[in-house]
Amino acid sequence: MYFPSFLIVSNINSLTSELKKLLVRKECDVTLIENVQELDGKLSGKIFDYIIYFDPDGEELEKDLTITKKLNLSTNTKTLFVFPYTLNEKSFFNTSPKAKEVLYNSKNFEGIIFLGDVIGDSPLHRETSYFTEFILSYLRDDKPHAYFNKHHVFYPISSQEAAKQIVRSLFSLKVYGKKTAILGKPVAARELIRFLKRIHAPKEILFDDNKLVNQEADERIIVKENKRELIRSVLGLLEKDALLLIRTQEEKKSKFTLNKALIFRRWKLKFLVLLSSVLLLPFFLLALSISSLFIAYKSFQWGYLPLTNRALNFSSASSKLSGKYTSIFINSPYIKYPFLRVERSARIIEKEAQIGEEFLGISNNLITFTEKLTNNEPYDLSSYNKNFSLELNSLYKELAFLESEIKEADKLTQKISTIVFDSQNLKIFREKILLGSKIFSNLDPILGKEKPARFALVIQDNRFLRATGGRIESLVLVTISNGKITDLNVVSAKFADKNLVGTVDPPSPLKKYFGSKTWYLRDANWDPDFTTTSSQIEWFIDKELDEKVDGVIALDYVVLSQLLDISKSTQKENFNKAIKDLPTDGEYPGELESSVTNFLTNFVNNTESLNTTSRFKLNKFLLERLERKNIQISLKNYQIMELLAELGWDGGLVNKECSNNCYSDTVSLIESTKEGNSTEVSREYKFVASLEEGLIKRKLFVFLENNSNNVYSFYMRVLSPSESGFSPVEIVTNESEMSKSLEVRGVRSFKEAGIFEEILAKKTKALLFSWESATKLSYKEGGEYKLLVRKQAGMEGYPLEVEIMFPENLTFTSTPPLALTNGSNFVYNTELSRDFVSRIFWKEK
Repeated sequence: MYFPSFLIVSNINSLTSELKKLLVRKECDVTLIENVQELDGKLSGKIFDYIIYFDPDGEELEKDLTITKKLNLSTNTKTLFVFPYTLNEKSFFNTSPKAKEVLYNSKNFEGIIFLGDVIGDSPLHRETSYFTEFILSYLRDDKPHAYFNKHHVFYPISSQEAAKQIVRSLFSLKVYGKKTAILGKPVAARELIRFLKRIHAPKEILFDDNKLVNQEADERIIVKENKRELIRSVLGLLEKDALLLIRTQEEKKSKFTLNKALIFRRWKLKFLVLLSSVLLLPFFLLALSISSLFIAYKSFQWGYLPLTNRALNFSSASSKLSGKYTSIFINSPYIKYPFLRVERSARIIEKEAQIGEEFLGISNNLITFTEKLTNNEPYDLSSYNKNFSLELNSLYKELAFLESEIKEADKLTQKISTIVFDSQNLKIFREKILLGSKIFSNLDPILGKEKPARFALVIQDNRFLRATGGRIESLVLVTISNGKITDLNVVSAKFADKNLVGTVDPPSPLKKYFGSKTWYLRDANWDPDFTTTSSQIEWFIDKELDEKVDGVIALDYVVLSQLLDISKSTQKENFNKAIKDLPTDGEYPGELESSVTNFLTNFVNNTESLNTTSRFKLNKFLLERLERKNIQISLKNYQIMELLAELGWDGGLVNKECSNNCYSDTVSLIESTKEGNSTEVSREYKFVASLEEGLIKRKLFVFLENNSNNVYSFYMRVLSPSESGFSPVEIVTNESEMSKSLEVRGVRSFKEAGIFEEILAKKTKALLFSWESATKLSYKEGGEYKLLVRKQAGMEGYPLEVEIMFPENLTFTSTPPLALTNGSNFVYNTELSRDFVSRIFWKEK
């Protein structure tokens, strides 16, 4: 795995220490030197991916810049020069011309960051900050010296936040070629002085007429920290000096000249108010933090990213403050337990908010990445993929730590932490993040890094269901070169099928019930395993269009329709008309061109630009539709395909065996439409499995209602493990009951049983499939039953009831949690919008 290398040129201080800690946590290789001349010495020849150069006053900048730019030009190293945002006039006029020189050639990935008044957790940083120097002078001197005028404004920022923002800037690629200021909230000089006078004795201040100068920046990033807390942290740091403590005590004694009784009464009242506020404050802050995290979660789902960012920042800050105030009471023997719970909950909520911020940053980068795929702006494809892989891998580890913390927490804390994820969904999300990291580390060849890659987008008409979605209507042939879509070509299946030479023997049901004399590209997706189907589609594309492709991506009309909604396209009405105008009968391929293909040709050549919110919704929608099998992917890249299979995005149909008193069961119902509109048919399924000694019996009830004014005819297949034996199917209508033999055949590691049926207009029909198979399961020892009820691609969600019956005198656990009835029967009701997977474990009572 790729681990980027960093060189930090700076004196060791709180900021650089924090920066190094963050980079090491992200598994980066970090080298810290105090003098850039060492690059010509012991570090000569070493290549760094990133250089971060800190210069407090610019005095050595000219010499250092020559060496740094030389390295940048020879290795394409990304370099950030970090200067103070506020300088005196001498330093400003020394730094400003050199800053322009840094940005003279922005193609070399160079950028400038100006930092506000950085506040560290040790005295090491105060020598370079006018902010801390003035506070120190106020505490130490009778007449404190201010090296600024009364109108000056400070921008204090903690070293932790400054380091965090620098790291984000490094990976975002947005700071290169420009000047970015990272600042805290503004604190006017008068405001700072008023605050100090309230805490310490008022003093006469000697102001300097010299005006401090702020740097000019292209972009200002304001970090929302509590500025009063920052001032207090500086005071706390500087007051550790014993001499200052003595001076403070003397000042307090000199103030104590008022009537003691009056002061006591006032302070007693203030103390009671303060105590009650402090006792309730951690609970209030935790409630605010939880509410903000919930708002962030919902706003993220809706695509309101700025609101999500603000809510996450507020949640993180509130939970941090809650934990900080709670720590005061943890050691108290009488009230520590409720505060201990609050402290643990606040810590986990803060962690969730921080992970949310990290995930939001990745989402924003992904939006930028998808935009670069379609525009003409050049970018470094490998760098983007490596950064995505690194960021996702870091997020995966953070999620692992969070999962561990939640498991060790008390039940109340665990319940609070499930605002976004329960334990099962958190585990699934974490595993998908890891797979995403691995995909990006192998994505270069898919996006045409070395040579152009050619893919076929297969547009399926799910009104006419097929095993992997719907009847193939059109193809969009896409070429990607070096991370850019360079060519789009739309071809109708009808046009392609006209070029088929000779006769291809179709699958027997197509030949027998659909009247197909030869097999065309239009029906190439007959096999429910998309990996097999994609090979068949590639064969037809090769023979009919003389095109070789590197992969096949199938999507249906549901995807196309909602894509037009997300993009707020004016062409939605044209799309609906094109579908309506498609001929539903007649000789195929015939002479008429496809109305949908004509629409697609016009659409891809007049693509409307999307804003950030629409791009986010687009990315989110595509991920959801991959989960629901409206989109399926098959690529000629073994490494990527393994990862897609683990995600369930490959449309594969594999019966995964299991051992050690375990049985893996698969049920896949496949419907293929001959006549009518499948979207106008309502469906309800019920699956029942009865596990007995040495035998598993299954029943699948299929209820269909034709809501249209036309006949609906279809071929329906059930796939189950190869050892299954099927009984005749029972067919029930309002008028009759009958049974029919099924057409049974072996398909790889499965048994397929099919039947052709039709439903009259406005009528209903129920089908009952029954089958059983022998097993070696024993119920006298612990065991497991795995069940996969596979959702057919191209269908929207429909009701599913699952009932699983076991022998008596067993105890059970299940994932997901199923309702246990009558002691040994499990029942679960759901909408089958994606594959239903269940695991049931048992042992003797």
